[in-house]
Amino acid sequence: MTLLYDLVVLIAAAIFIPITKAYSWYSGKQYPTLSDRLGLHPPDPHGKEVIWIHAVSVGEVKAAQVAIEHLNIDCEKIFLCITTASMTGLAEAKKSIPYASSHRILPLDLSWIMKRWVRVLKPSRLIFIEGDLWYHLLKAAKKNNTHTSLLSGKMSSTSARRFRKVLPLARKLFSYLDHISVQNQIYFDRLKPFVRPDILHIGGNLKFQARPQPVDLAQLKSLWGKGPWLTISSTHDPEEEMLLDALAPLLPAVRIFLAPRHPERASAVAAMLNRKKIEYTTLDLPSHSARLVLVDRMGELAKCYCLSFAAIVGGSYIPNIGGHNVLEPSLYGAKAIFGPFTAAQIDLVEHVLKNQLGRMVPLAELNAIGSLWSGA
Repeated sequence: MTLLYDLVVLIAAAIFIPITKAYSWYSGKQYPTLSDRLGLHPPDPHGKEVIWIHAVSVGEVKAAQVAIEHLNIDCEKIFLCITTASMTGLAEAKKSIPYASSHRILPLDLSWIMKRWVRVLKPSRLIFIEGDLWYHLLKAAKKNNTHTSLLSGKMSSTSARRFRKVLPLARKLFSYLDHISVQNQIYFDRLKPFVRPDILHIGGNLKFQARPQPVDLAQLKSLWGKGPWLTISSTHDPEEEMLLDALAPLLPAVRIFLAPRHPERASAVAAMLNRKKIEYTTLDLPSHSARLVLVDRMGELAKCYCLSFAAIVGGSYIPNIGGHNVLEPSLYGAKAIFGPFTAAQIDLVEHVLKNQLGRMVPLAELNAIGSLWSGA
């Protein structure tokens, strides 16, 4: 089993890594280095007790902040290791969890790599946020007597269907977990066939407990001047062009922050703006007259939301993404606007709609959102 699994991972890596390098060169998007993938330099805990939290990307990292608060971790005594699977997730972890002892990309789930990491770290707890479970990591952790848990867990219908096709292997994977807390009854029912009933519980969505970041609104207004401002956030190719085309009737009257989900795509988005002859500036060149601001770095959405009457949350106007955090804009007083593809954000969408914190607006009707700032 182990040899076959390692072989599959190695073959996938041999195919995937050169492709991502080529795509990185073409698109500007950053990917982990080969050294990151191979985990050549595991963190040194210097004898401290280790709590290891794995959060796959940006949204999970923000949820991890809440988990860390609940755990009441004393970073003077505990070595807090944060791993992610993406460069944007890593950047967010360094920004929003700066007190962690280590921020790393999770290496390939090869048996000898994970055995070495666990042997060096000897974690007392290994916590996964929402998902992204890895067989050899979990297996090595259990051999180390590490307490393993999944918090704010979720499982898509596609994943549940795939796991059912390899039921014995799925049950083996989940058997290495000591505790699973899922977001809602839907995910509970999807996970139920694969886990022991005594470890599965409904604990809610950690993102509901997120707190707003402090923002100096007066300073922002002095830099950027009056609105009305609209944020378009967390977009994926080709959402930027789709959304700007749909909003064309509003563009003369509204000012826009455009924030791609992956800031390294900013150059590609800039090329699109130039092609469409849309003038823009960037965060480093604040202007009272700019109509569009291209947000080309992480950690700026709170500021954008604070100035905005509404935020169009991307990943929801194209299939296969599942949407992003539609609750976050409301933390800063902005209404959330999102498209029909939000299957990965079931609880958040339900909460936003129920509490009138935002609405689902089809692409063809986006030009009507002017009513949100006109007072109609």
